[in-house]
Amino acid sequence: MPIRDSIQNCFRELVISTPYEKITVTSLCRRVNISRAAFYDHFNSKDAILFSLVEHDLYMPNHQMMQSIPTRKLKSAPQILMEMIYQTIQRNSLFYLKLNRIDKGRLLIATLTELFSALNDNVLADFDLPEDEKRYSAFFFAVSDAHLISKWLDNGMDVAPARLAQLYNKWTLRYWFDVNPEKMGWM
Repeated sequence: MPIRDSIQNCFRELVISTPYEKITVTSLCRRVNISRAAFYDHFNSKDAILFSLVEHDLYMPNHQMMQSIPTRKLKSAPQILMEMIYQTIQRNSLFYLKLNRIDKGRLLIATLTELFSALNDNVLADFDLPEDEKRYSAFFFAVSDAHLISKWLDNGMDVAPARLAQLYNKWTLRYWFDVNPEKMGWM
């Protein structure tokens, strides 16, 4: 297994079993049996590992889907994209539940906001909007989804991923349609 994957797998296990503040680069290096130099060849901190794991889990599958199929022509694309995110969190529930307990969810919310902003930037790239509106819209929807996920985790994932996606889209899709109806024929 590549070193990067070993570090990520070990980190995921440690997040589940160890208080976050007690996870150190040194402890990771010992568990993976690598030098600190080898660690720093791949990551600059434990937060960078966290970001890469969440990116791998939640951002990359959506980004790849958006690149490989014509999601703007697929009527159910918003539901599918959001449901994929929530299903992945549910499949990795121990990891995400633990992350949501760190600093009252702030670390998870910040990480999700950064990733979802990038995903939204990608969606908004072709929209005919002022740049400031694109940037703030991407952030607004990222923050709302990050907080929704945190609340869902706090509530023990009390609704199914499909239902959560349905609710989120009910609350948000009107905006996407209003800002650029010709690109939103799939709604």
